[in-house]
Amino acid sequence: MITNSVCYAIVNYILFRTAVASYMNMAMIASYMNIAMIILTLCLMIYFHISSNYKVASMATVLLMASMVMFLCSIVGNLYYVLIWTCVVPPVAYSLLGRRRTRFVVGPFLIYVFLFIYLHYANWKIDGFSLQSFQNIFGVLICIILTLDFFEKSKEDTIKLLEEKNNQLESLSITDHLTSLYNRTKIDILIDKEIARVSRGGHLFSFAMIDIDHFKIINDNFGHLVGDQYLMIVAEIMKNTCRQIDFIGRWGGDEFLIICPETDENGVMILANKLLKAIQKYPFEPNRSITFSIGVSTYHPLETADSLVLRADNALYLAKHNGRNRCEAL
Repeated sequence: MITNSVCYAIVNYILFRTAVASYMNMAMIASYMNIAMIILTLCLMIYFHISSNYKVASMATVLLMASMVMFLCSIVGNLYYVLIWTCVVPPVAYSLLGRRRTRFVVGPFLIYVFLFIYLHYANWKIDGFSLQSFQNIFGVLICIILTLDFFEKSKEDTIKLLEEKNNQLESLSITDHLTSLYNRTKIDILIDKEIARVSRGGHLFSFAMIDIDHFKIINDNFGHLVGDQYLMIVAEIMKNTCRQIDFIGRWGGDEFLIICPETDENGVMILANKLLKAIQKYPFEPNRSITFSIGVSTYHPLETADSLVLRADNALYLAKHNGRNRCEAL
């Protein structure tokens, strides 16, 4: 944004300076003004680069342009339609400053324009249209086009940034921060969506509830930081073992849940056994290996989400009761 403001200030400075130089009757004054505007523009650029203060930078840009227009009018009057340059300041101010701050700049500027015209219009002569008049009108048109282009670009950048931030917030709201898997809130939503999809007919789904055996011993003997590392390892194993269409989430604590669309009981049992083998093969340190207990269930017509989860939870309890490191289905 600041870089755009700097470029914008330079472009408008060149356009205004060219217009002023064309109509100054005194070459010396024109030279002094050119030198002064070059110095001011360079100072503005240096300030932008050092401070990165957009509010002050944008205000300085608008004030520089407004001062140049007022100086131009005071020297040339309405010769060659010079007053049309006053139309440039308000849109530039609104695009750089926003509505609230623009009022403090445009208000005094409009008062100046009104008083200037009121005090001098009686002495103005009717001016015919000339090449210089065309240059002024065309210059103002270019400035307004640049202003609108800058405003639209800024608006697009802002919308894009908001979309990115919204996506980040949405991701944070549905993701478990430790494992980067879906959290329970998202899993509940996905279960309801799968039930709605299956209820329309011709589809099925299953899911597996996984618990780490004796995980409390890991935390008690080696600390919770090691326990967190184990949870991240488990999450990575699940990502590498499951299909792309499966939904993996952390149900709570050391429990995980995998939703398997278009999968019957036999299919989810195959997946569960793959997970059992994968955790057994992982190269843990000696005496630090872990195993899974897994309970699976397949959706039955007209069944509720709570009933489905309860069956998987009971199957998990049965797997633990039967010796752990195994999978059971109900």
